[in-house]
Amino acid sequence: MTILRSRFLRLAGLLMVLPLLLSTACKTSTDARVAATQLTATAKTLADYYTALSCIVDKTDQLYALQETLGGTTYDDDTRKHVLGVKAELEKRAALARTFSSIAGSFARLSGSTASTDVPASAAKLEAQVEALKVTAPLSKQQQGLMASALQLFVTAVQEHKERQAAAAMDGFTGALAQLVASEAELYDSLGSQYAVLSRSMAMVLVRQGMVDPGAQLKPALEPYGLTALPAKGALRERLAAALEEQIAAESRAIASNQKNATTALKASLEEMAKRVHRVATDNPLAPDQTPLTLETVEAWATRIVAL
Repeated sequence: MTILRSRFLRLAGLLMVLPLLLSTACKTSTDARVAATQLTATAKTLADYYTALSCIVDKTDQLYALQETLGGTTYDDDTRKHVLGVKAELEKRAALARTFSSIAGSFARLSGSTASTDVPASAAKLEAQVEALKVTAPLSKQQQGLMASALQLFVTAVQEHKERQAAAAMDGFTGALAQLVASEAELYDSLGSQYAVLSRSMAMVLVRQGMVDPGAQLKPALEPYGLTALPAKGALRERLAAALEEQIAAESRAIASNQKNATTALKASLEEMAKRVHRVATDNPLAPDQTPLTLETVEAWATRIVAL
């Protein structure tokens, strides 16, 4: 967590100077506006991804409690504290991503007369969110100094419109953000796998204890005629229950697989965004590309998870 804290501090300091990409240079301003649109979409997707992960952990908490209620493994206080702690950290990351999205979405207005007051306020909010992150060691004086210097540079740069310094900081920020997500990707995927395994286990228990009516599988044949199946009994119930268990197992595998696909797509989107920002920072024109197509994969996954 100390390394993670250091990365977030660097990200915060770099993010604070992002708005200067919209300065008066014509070509750079145009490309910066394109990049800003893409950054806004990417940051929103990142926030949605973290929100969906938080939902997964919340459902995992509920499943652990249900497992204990049904006579399974005890859900002790230490385990629950850990689970809820992970959820809280994900919510903090989602908040950081939303702040980033807000700042990126305000690029077009940041060159106006209110920039010197609006942008520092957003930067202060981001700094507070960084400070709220859980760490295993106190923030070092050196790291505090780096953050303070970055904030001072940000405020000064907004007031003086120092374009090149902002572009270089933007380049460093997007690269660091992509590396951050990549470094935590295995943890994210493990949360999805844990939820898939635990939900499958509980569903199987409920089916085998006769607490689920497998007759619902007859619905496709009866529904067109307005008919409702009676509770399945005997051999039919056993056959339907076996088919239901296979269905549960397949869906469990899909949950874990979809989680990993979303993470892979998110990493690819952030890496592509970093490349595009690097082109802006090195004074190379952007191709007229829209937001990375892989954002759709992440958004579709996040929407399904939140709707569960």
